[in-house]
Amino acid sequence: MAYCDRVDIQRVIAEQDLRELTSDGEQIDWAVVDDAILRASSIVDSYISVRYSVPITPTPKILEDKTVSIAVYLIYEKRAAGMTEVPNDVRRRYEDALAWLKEVRDGKATLIPSGTGDEGIRYKSRKRIFDEKWEGRY
Repeated sequence: MAYCDRVDIQRVIAEQDLRELTSDGEQIDWAVVDDAILRASSIVDSYISVRYSVPITPTPKILEDKTVSIAVYLIYEKRAAGMTEVPNDVRRRYEDALAWLKEVRDGKATLIPSGTGDEGIRYKSRKRIFDEKWEGRY
């Protein structure tokens, strides 16, 4: 299941740029876009499946946004292969998305179900009351 769609990608990449990135500039090659979306969703699943049953439905907005960042990077990377660099802001958003997914995987961030009015992540941290020497005594 994809966590974003073509419209989400078009919100981030201008139509002319999308045409140039996916084809020779005449029309958008939707197969390239769809492939990037599916690959990005698979990357997301590979991280969050450690803690959640996938696919996540409904898709939390934060998960959609991170999937879009990854898909956009994959589109740029495919076209840029050897010719040019992926733009710094696209690379940064991609790296930020992967860092966030690692936090979800490691339990440092939590997915909030969409529609709760509190979409995003929560960080949990508790001060440890008893250390290892106390474990097993009670």
